[in-house]
Amino acid sequence: MPLYGMPGVPTTRRTSLLVGVATLVVVLTVGLVWHSIATAPDENAIQVQLRTDVTGDGVADGTGVRLNGTQIGHVTAVDSDSGGTQVLTLGLDRAALVGLTDNLRIEYAPANLFGISEVVLLRGDGGTPLADGDEVDLTGGERVRDSTMGTMLRSLSQTTTTVLTPQLTEILTQVGNDVDAFAPFIEALVSVSRAVADSQRYPTSFLIEQYASFFNGVAVFGSGFVELIDRIYNIDVLRNDRERFDIGVSLVVDQLFPLIRDVLGTARGSLGGYSDTLAVVLGQLARTVPDPNRSHTELTELIDRLDRTFRTTPNGPQVDVDVLVRGMPGLMVPLTGGAKLEDGVR
Repeated sequence: MPLYGMPGVPTTRRTSLLVGVATLVVVLTVGLVWHSIATAPDENAIQVQLRTDVTGDGVADGTGVRLNGTQIGHVTAVDSDSGGTQVLTLGLDRAALVGLTDNLRIEYAPANLFGISEVVLLRGDGGTPLADGDEVDLTGGERVRDSTMGTMLRSLSQTTTTVLTPQLTEILTQVGNDVDAFAPFIEALVSVSRAVADSQRYPTSFLIEQYASFFNGVAVFGSGFVELIDRIYNIDVLRNDRERFDIGVSLVVDQLFPLIRDVLGTARGSLGGYSDTLAVVLGQLARTVPDPNRSHTELTELIDRLDRTFRTTPNGPQVDVDVLVRGMPGLMVPLTGGAKLEDGVR
């Protein structure tokens, strides 16, 4: 059997060569088509280069790029130039770049709880919209912020090394000792708070409202007191005629007050014996009204009825009473004043 033959398949050398050439042509054609499709530029994507002084930890080829919390592309390359700056090439979705200009800012931040880094784009004011092939220079300013997990760990390490010193340890020990010294006071506060909570009858909101009204009253009182002092200070006599003011004060202190004292002392000596009798009289008077509410109601009814008994006439108030004397000869004559009645009967 020849080398190009297959068992049970009739073939010739020429046929085998034709089949092999055709297979090779098909494979090459498929490969070229696939390569052209894979390498063809995407009309919906653009590439932008960002020149920065620093690259965040974990930012490399394939790192995600996010805008407003949505991933809009990825990092396609991270290169360094001779000046020591870093060049990040980003592949971005053209449709997601609404409002993003060359005045953008970037932040290297963790993408998840595992600390995987990503590039976050932040919009800036002004500028021109990003286009394919643009290069944005972010060096020498504050437009780049590194908030990756590595940076935070290094900052925490430096802070720990700087803060946790023997002096801080001594201060913490002193604070602990002071807290132990204040422990009885703190326990007393806790006990008082527990007692207040157990015996409190009104809701906290109501009590706070009452306390607020009290403090409002204190504020009004303080304002009025200050205003009173100001008015006293601005009294014309007190400011411009001090001698006359001193005479008036001396008259009140040296003459009026002693006279009042003497009058009250005399009244005490002369009327002191009547105070016990007055107390007894007032007590007996109070006992005459055992039920004030009932007495008030009955007295009100009595006054209302008495008021309805009178009516207003041109000659003044008169009792609103009609006396029927018809058929009573004994009383009819004096009441009518001797006048003749309509039916002729006196």
